Amino acid sequence: MNQELIQQLGDELYQSMLSRETVAPLTSRYDLTIDDAYQISLRMLERRLAAGERI
Repeated sequence: MNQELIQQLGDELYQSMLSRETVAPLTSRYDLTIDDAYQISLRMLERRLAAGERI
């Protein structure tokens, strides 16, 4: 999976969280590896931290 798609999917999950709207599971739309899923979750975390959330 390329970096652009990883960022897009992380952004999609972040927007879904903000809007409180569900999205179709990523695993049903893409053939994800564990590494892909980890990178997507890191992108979502980046967005949350940039918005001022704290760990």
